Amino acid sequence: MLPTGRNFYSVDPKAIPSRNSWDTGRALADSLLARHLADEGSYPRCVGLTVWGTSAMRTQGDDIAEVLALIGCRPVWDDASRRVTGFGVIPLSELGRPRIDVTLRISGFFRDAFPHVIALLDDAISTVAGLDEPPSENYVRAHATADVAGHGDWRRATTRIFGSKPDVRPYVHRKARIDIDEKNLAGAFGQAESDEMNFAVADAVPYDRLNVILWHSVHTEAPPPVVRSGFALRLGSPAPEDDDDE
Repeated sequence: MLPTGRNFYSVDPKAIPSRNSWDTGRALADSLLARHLADEGSYPRCVGLTVWGTSAMRTQGDDIAEVLALIGCRPVWDDASRRVTGFGVIPLSELGRPRIDVTLRISGFFRDAFPHVIALLDDAISTVAGLDEPPSENYVRAHATADVAGHGDWRRATTRIFGSKPDVRPYVHRKARIDIDEKNLAGAFGQAESDEMNFAVADAVPYDRLNVILWHSVHTEAPPPVVRSGFALRLGSPAPEDDDDE
């Protein structure tokens, strides 16, 4: 399979969120809070968000900016490189509302591609939880204080980012089922037919027939899968995968 160039994004991971995405994320947070205020008559004390890696790349971090805006923080950028160097806490007098407690569910790809963004958000949440502010104006601190009273672990009480753990099992090399350099054995399924195929000219090979031959070379007598829209559907249970968003 060759990449088509579609759905590919160029991004500097350390420039997330960008200045433009900060404006967008702040607007998203304001819209969410205004809607809840209009519907319920109060600000939400907790908000849950799912963060995906490809979405963060495509939007330059709109969702990251929204999280920072909800808890009352803003990114700090280096003017020369435009990279995010930290965050600043917005004073309550400027914020004009309570700090909202945000819990995040991150994908596996986001975990692997943006560890520094995770660290930034974790630091921001921990800092906000430690501010000397009234519980009615800082829901992050209010919830963390109530939680730590039950078990005494401040780090646990301020943890707001959750995702699947990475697969750290050692790599084990597995021998290929077939030798791709070995020519078809005489008498093998489709041997004579595949020898006559012209692989030197693009699209000259009947790929539907070739796929059947390749299938039988690996699975012997098992029937090939049904083909729909040009993709072969695998039979049986899929192998367990990380919760990637790719």
